[in-house]
Amino acid sequence: MPVWIPQSLTVGTDAILALDGTCRLLDISMTWFVEMKYITSMIELSGR
Repeated sequence: MPVWIPQSLTVGTDAILALDGTCRLLDISMTWFVEMKYITSMIELSGR
């Protein structure tokens, strides 16, 4: 069994974790954006 397999697995795991972190960050920012738009529209509605 070649020695380099565990190392490539580690690199793959790191890449997956980085990708997962980016996706979570995008998800959080999208949720925040939608909530801000919702709050803004509620304020506009109550202002009328």
